Amino acid sequence: VQALLSLPSCHADPSSSLLHGILEPLRLLGNQGRIDTSKLCVLVVDALCEADQLRPDFGDTLAGFLVRHLPSFPPWLKLVCTLRSNQQELARELPFHRVSLDNTDSDERISKDVTDYIKGRVAASTSIAANIGRDGEVVNRLTQHLVNKARGCFLYVKLILDLLERGSLTIKSSTFKVLPQTLSEVYQLAFNQKFNSAQAFEQVMDILSICLASLQSVNLSELFHMFSSLSVTPEVTWTQFRERYSAIADYLVMRTDGSLMLSQIGRAHV
Repeated sequence: VQALLSLPSCHADPSSSLLHGILEPLRLLGNQGRIDTSKLCVLVVDALCEADQLRPDFGDTLAGFLVRHLPSFPPWLKLVCTLRSNQQELARELPFHRVSLDNTDSDERISKDVTDYIKGRVAASTSIAANIGRDGEVVNRLTQHLVNKARGCFLYVKLILDLLERGSLTIKSSTFKVLPQTLSEVYQLAFNQKFNSAQAFEQVMDILSICLASLQSVNLSELFHMFSSLSVTPEVTWTQFRERYSAIADYLVMRTDGSLMLSQIGRAHV
């Protein structure tokens, strides 16, 4: 199974990797009673829209690939796919029930969830409470302001509250004009605080660009060799490279297996 799910095998024969490396073992475990098939299990495929940006010139898109193999899924295994609301046409082939997580006009539960999240964060963090004050009216106005701006986007709310918690943002008035109004402004603020000049950002720009362009996850050593290959003769030592990486470690996250992944804030800004 591990060989079937290796990256070379997935590239060479993705159908075999899915059928024989995932679905058949799951079906076998279900038949042996090692999976409780009386309860639904869920397989999540996140960001179909991002996969479409890397679609091949021939063969299936990711959505088309999933549609082709849906009949092979055991009945107790449900597929959940996500994509951006403005790119729903990419999922037109998928015969799924659709749920919107950002249509606040048609589902008031979305705004309620965001409200509960904000109030929970404020109640649990003394730093946020100290930043915005303990006046209940101010907390309520801030909550409503963020709910209106977020329109169901938890990432926007999370990043704003993270900035408030770290003290990177300070509430100065009841109008909340100091707060970024969009995700793009949040990203811009985060990078401006991290890199105070264009020259400072240029030190790490190529590192981020390599990770964004790479179709496979790389570890730090592989990333260093790719970075060094940009010059005829290496201009940066391993120690200097590690120092540059440490400056963006919050955005270029290292997984437990040592591979690197651009976090959401890093990917969106780059």
